[in-house]
Amino acid sequence: MQNILSIFKPVLFLLLLSHSVFGQNPNATEKDKIDYRKIGAPLPELRVVDRAGLTYTALDFTEDRNAFLVLFNPTCGHCLDLAQLIMKNKTSFEDNTVIMMAAAEMMSFLPQFAGEADWEDGANFILGVDSAHVVEELFNYQMLPQINIYDKDHRLIKSIYGDVSMPELEAYLK
Repeated sequence: MQNILSIFKPVLFLLLLSHSVFGQNPNATEKDKIDYRKIGAPLPELRVVDRAGLTYTALDFTEDRNAFLVLFNPTCGHCLDLAQLIMKNKTSFEDNTVIMMAAAEMMSFLPQFAGEADWEDGANFILGVDSAHVVEELFNYQMLPQINIYDKDHRLIKSIYGDVSMPELEAYLK
């Protein structure tokens, strides 16, 4: 038994060493290292699919305007309140982009949510689901809705959680 253990100890050591040396990903890109939750982080590579099946990417939001990226759940009352607040104050948001993005599996809930929110789709009012799986990289696991506000250069300048008032949002409107 001692002989067997003396043979396996060096083999086990080599296996552990090779895992720690070779287990790191040498092909990791700079994108893999970005913490999209931190102030100053860039807008990730989005793909938002709306109810009509149109797909929007971060490249569609290149105009000189702020972007309000709202992570939401269409069955959430606070999220509905925010969508209604945005639609009631739609003219205040016209020089900005509002993207309400739910998880991909929530698509079937969007029609009812849009109806209850009186949501009006437009060039800078997008209601859809995440098809690039960036929610996991963005969500801070605090409270819904989560509003990530990006400046004209698509850098995160503020995150707001839960109930929000119009005066809180007005500070970030262009």
